[in-house]
Amino acid sequence: MKKIYFLTVVCLLFTLGITNLSKAQTVIFSEDFASVDGTGGNDGLWSGTGVASYTLDAFGEWGLEKVFKGEECVKVGTSNTTTGLGYITTPELTKLSGNAVLTFRAGAWNGTDKTELLLEIEGGGSLGQASVELKKAEFSDYAVQITEGTATTKITFKGQSPPSRFFLDDVVVTTGNMSVEDVNVAKNKVVLSNTLIADQVSVLLDGTSKVEFYSANGSLVKSVTVTANQPINTQDLVKGVYLVRVVNAGRSETVKVIKK
Repeated sequence: MKKIYFLTVVCLLFTLGITNLSKAQTVIFSEDFASVDGTGGNDGLWSGTGVASYTLDAFGEWGLEKVFKGEECVKVGTSNTTTGLGYITTPELTKLSGNAVLTFRAGAWNGTDKTELLLEIEGGGSLGQASVELKKAEFSDYAVQITEGTATTKITFKGQSPPSRFFLDDVVVTTGNMSVEDVNVAKNKVVLSNTLIADQVSVLLDGTSKVEFYSANGSLVKSVTVTANQPINTQDLVKGVYLVRVVNAGRSETVKVIKK
């Protein structure tokens, strides 16, 4: 059965250098491929004969080239080293006007395929990054900034060169504007025990908090649920900059931290 994932906007915050922020977000486009009835991806199958072997001939206004049916997701590309490159393109993002964030889940075929996923935009606007690196045999979450998008903007996902098969799911485009209330809360609330971390960090908010660590390229690398002042072990994080999203009592705070 397909799992439900919380997709988080992070690349925009890194680009702007915002250290502590709450955003009211509006989803203007969402596709979870729930009607796609095949094999592969969400059922834990990432390779093998018969996995995602049935062609997805049409899917609404999406553009499809060598796209196959996964388990409530799609597989793109084939094993052919010459003609196996595939791609999938969103419909026009008719509600987009200005800046937004694209989030999605993707994972690479479990084989010798290349793992770089290329991202292209047409119809107006630009993307904060042109590619992401996929993990083999598992989904990862990604978030990429869209700048100055329009109602005719489309996003294409495709492999680097054949073979570069990948699975794609949960494509979402989100916009949002800061409210006065959000700005005041973000400026005055201390969420974490420290923002320069080594082996551990704690949440200072009362009650239970869900804490998510995102890398600079928008990938979710750690997720835990803790109570107030409970230490979070960060020894497994490599040195660098992270965005930490803390969800507590129905509110979300995002803090930039540095792992030394």
